[in-house]
Amino acid sequence: MKNNRIAKVTILAVVLIITLLLTYSMVLAEGRTETPIPDNFPNNHVPALNDCNEMKIDPPKDGRYLLDENPSVYVSVYFHSSGTLVDWVSDINISHVFVKGGKEGGTLYSYDPAIKSDTNLGLGTNQEISHLVFYWCTKQEHDKGSITVNKLITDGTTDDESAVFIVKVTGGPDNYYSQTKNFGLNSPALFSNLEPGNYVVEEINLPTGYKTNKATFNVTIPDGTTDESMHKEVTITNYMENDPEKGSITVNKVISGGTDQEASIDFSVKVTGGPDNMYSQIKLVSVNSSAVFSNLDPGAYLVEEINLPTGYKTNKATFNVTIPDGTTDESMHKEVTITNYKESDPEKGSITVNKVISGGTDQEASIDFSVKVTGGPDNMYSQIKLVSVNSSAVFSNLDPGAYLVEEINLPTGYKTNKATFNVTIPDGTTDESMHKEVTITNYKESDPEKAMLVIKKHVINGNTTDKAKKFDVEVTYPTMGDGVVKRVIQVSENVPVTLKDLDFGTYTFKELNVPSPYKFDSISTSSVVLSVYEKTDEVLVKNKKESDPPPNGSKKPRIDVKKYVSVDGKDTWDDANSASGPETTENSDVFFKFVVTNTGDVRLTNITLTDDYFDDLDEDEIEDSLSKGSSFEYIFGPVGAANGQHKNTATATGDYSGRTYTDTDPAHYIVKQGDKVDPPPPNVRPDDPKIPDPVVVDEVEEPELPKTGASGMLLFGGMVLAGGGLLLRRYGKRLT
Repeated sequence: MKNNRIAKVTILAVVLIITLLLTYSMVLAEGRTETPIPDNFPNNHVPALNDCNEMKIDPPKDGRYLLDENPSVYVSVYFHSSGTLVDWVSDINISHVFVKGGKEGGTLYSYDPAIKSDTNLGLGTNQEISHLVFYWCTKQEHDKGSITVNKLITDGTTDDESAVFIVKVTGGPDNYYSQTKNFGLNSPALFSNLEPGNYVVEEINLPTGYKTNKATFNVTIPDGTTDESMHKEVTITNYMENDPEKGSITVNKVISGGTDQEASIDFSVKVTGGPDNMYSQIKLVSVNSSAVFSNLDPGAYLVEEINLPTGYKTNKATFNVTIPDGTTDESMHKEVTITNYKESDPEKGSITVNKVISGGTDQEASIDFSVKVTGGPDNMYSQIKLVSVNSSAVFSNLDPGAYLVEEINLPTGYKTNKATFNVTIPDGTTDESMHKEVTITNYKESDPEKAMLVIKKHVINGNTTDKAKKFDVEVTYPTMGDGVVKRVIQVSENVPVTLKDLDFGTYTFKELNVPSPYKFDSISTSSVVLSVYEKTDEVLVKNKKESDPPPNGSKKPRIDVKKYVSVDGKDTWDDANSASGPETTENSDVFFKFVVTNTGDVRLTNITLTDDYFDDLDEDEIEDSLSKGSSFEYIFGPVGAANGQHKNTATATGDYSGRTYTDTDPAHYIVKQGDKVDPPPPNVRPDDPKIPDPVVVDEVEEPELPKTGASGMLLFGGMVLAGGGLLLRRYGKRLT
């Protein structure tokens, strides 16, 4: 009987233990499945992943990573247990995480439903994690683009409308797209539903008797946009093989202060010139109309108003016009405006207001803007006119005096940097000075802000000739759907180059084709991140002569400084040479660590360490001299974090044989408003509210704790370590 009771108690205890273990397991792994993957490609084994967004983290490093730019969402990862396990927290639901380790294979964690955090992801073999891939299977459809190809035939006739031309468009992501269409005069070809990318538009198999000066066009459909910039237009112009390209001159007639009755008055215009001065023709042109002199061979021409009607005069009656050779575009078609006024009328002035939209599209040509002109004698003049994009509004018949040009009632979504202009019409003149011109530029309120870069050059120990030498620096622009864009900049010490109107993103630099006898020495940073927090930055490229003897004979004095930044209480240090650097929140503590090393082969004296932002570095912490190969470090802080992007630069100097040697190193960090996501302690789900702060231990290996998943064991272990006095840490100078 006693044995039966013992057996029942034993069975009950076992059942209770199993129930507790199962319950804990379900809390950790609810909705989670683990699938071993035999190679590097989980997509091969789970085809559904091909329809998901994905982002790879390689190499594995604690931090906050951008998953998707539109909308901006992030994932934060935290590695522990000697890099064999990882915890993560995301802004969006994640459906799969692939954990890779070793040469082949890994583990695919799948979540159904998708979740925003998980802990203790690993390979189950105490193997270090080599990289992670996050998948979120809510792919958003992006806008598609189009290319419209128009056909223009120079001096075309009705017969040309029946000619069939063929155009081919190829390219796109992985050159997937290839399509051919027929098109012709007044019958454009539309290539629609195009993915963002680079395309080539090419006219092929021209009909007999036709030719073109340009048959291929490169077109880019930008990514991440939903506006007209995704819809491109190309015009291919043809002409008959036996006809040379001809030009034209259009002569417009305007009468200042003219009336309707004057519209019937004809003026005579003569055009002469061309090859061997063989061309001569006279045409009549009436007020507010035009006379067109067409079919002109390339050459120089004289446009002249002759035999003015009685009572009229002009300030300029002759114009020199050149029709260029070897072109087939608009540059062969010229335009001239001749203005007349009555001899009995006092000379009147005019103000022409031009309208431009920065980055405007053809669709915006129909938008009207309102311009108001006021002023003149006794402020008697006041008139409002509408002006559309790429056109002009003319306020004419103005008496001499001061006028105010003002843009009023801007259409929704547009702004301007300058909306008012003061214009004076002078008195007692009869020339062009009475006719003024103003251009008002608008841009969309939604247009992104722009950034700026300054590239500088320094020739070490250079003379006047060396400092005027030009060097090539290649700048690689951010990849934004248009492929890799590179630009070569020529820069010398006397002429730094400023790049303006840059998009935000990462720019990289390298020096090309260094001319003899120079060689590359150093560059202040190989990459720069321009953002809303850091809109301007500088890059310094240094060169020296190969023939320059090293100072002090064979001795090579050198000094090196590294500046690190920590935003987590000195647990980790980041050599953040480029923006944006580690991220923290306002009013949190920021620390800096300076490491100064003698990298030469002689002792350096009079060591100095300065910072361009902090002028209160402790001189007692700075060594007076350094033997070759030795170094010291100095920790400065804490500093209260202020909102925005920060960049501080450290400078170290040392003397040898009467010369001073210098090195600099920047450190970046960014401070944003709002709470920062703190890493969850190991082996605990991020949303557990009962977890104590982690215990920090210096110079002690992490003990192997039983994998029970119980937070109480971690707390107990932390108390034991704290009680043992292992929480001490020494900061300040350390000499090596």
